[in-house]
Amino acid sequence: MDMSRDIIKGMLPDPFVKHDGTRMTSRGEWNSKRLELISDVVPLLFGGMPPEPEVFELVPLSCNGTILTYRIVTGTKEKTVSFELKLELPDGDGKHPVVLTGDDCFEYFTDEVRSEAHRRGFVTAVFNRDALYSDIRREPDSKTFVGELREVYSDYSFGAISAWAWGYSRCVDALLKLGFIDPQKIAITGHSRGGKTTLLAAAVDERIAFCQSNCSGAAGCGCFRYKQFEGENSPFRDHRSEFLSDLLGAVPYWLGPNLEKYVDNEDQLPFDMHFLKAAVAPRYLLETDSIIDIWANPRGSWQTYRAAKEIYGFLGAEDNIALNYHDCDHCHDLNDYKLFFDFIESGINKTPFDKANGESVMNEVPLIFNWKNEK
Repeated sequence: MDMSRDIIKGMLPDPFVKHDGTRMTSRGEWNSKRLELISDVVPLLFGGMPPEPEVFELVPLSCNGTILTYRIVTGTKEKTVSFELKLELPDGDGKHPVVLTGDDCFEYFTDEVRSEAHRRGFVTAVFNRDALYSDIRREPDSKTFVGELREVYSDYSFGAISAWAWGYSRCVDALLKLGFIDPQKIAITGHSRGGKTTLLAAAVDERIAFCQSNCSGAAGCGCFRYKQFEGENSPFRDHRSEFLSDLLGAVPYWLGPNLEKYVDNEDQLPFDMHFLKAAVAPRYLLETDSIIDIWANPRGSWQTYRAAKEIYGFLGAEDNIALNYHDCDHCHDLNDYKLFFDFIESGINKTPFDKANGESVMNEVPLIFNWKNEK
């Protein structure tokens, strides 16, 4: 594994250090420290989050056997946004775990994936996150973009990823109104920009018990301070990982408005993505990445995974976070979903999860932090 070309932009900041300068030493401090981690990341990186809605309505649209469709209407008293939530039920009565994805705009959550979920007794739920914030640049020469949810909350500065993550929370609101959903077993999954979204959604919404973030890269499971290079003659599709400058140059509307000064100065960021991963703790977080998807920064993802795992260990939940690498490039295939379903079942049954390979694949990569869980 040739790491000689990789660029390290400083060491990872210590998530145990509180805003008052002291260090977290007891688990009783975690709830307040978790909120500090979120406040370090979310306002700057994502432009904050939309507020809790004043209006929420769940409207049944159709029922075709085990397939149910609802419309969620939500927002302010003056203006609302609406989108569809589609569910498919497995056999059997009672309350079921549910696997939710906002990636209805992709084609990865296939019939085969849903069948596998139903075989295990999971409800599947899908929505199109683009209904909350269209992923199309409407003004190509401008950094000002208009999204559906931004029209509802025009005084806020959140970007598309926050709007999409807010959509997951509104789906959770809906799921909790349905008698066949187990409220303790809500899982979410997403790929690429959808994986950035699920990481944020799980970090800010503690009702989400299980999260999978797949090939999510920069502003997801990657690492701003670790820039991966494979060289111009690399056999891989991309010869380097995605940088903050790439995001701001191509899709600035995904993020917050105050990031320009950190381009090529990533060491000055008050966080890296291990802060957001740690904010999911002690709930369950599975990263699935491709070892050959260089753009998604597999070595950087390892850095922030290992850093977040220190927080999980501090909370006595070291087994609740896992990282697995596949070799199918930038994809979210059936095997990734099966691994997530295994991960969910391990969490539900309180059994060890030993199917992830991240520790063995990346054990030669030196870590870029020297602090640790001292509990």
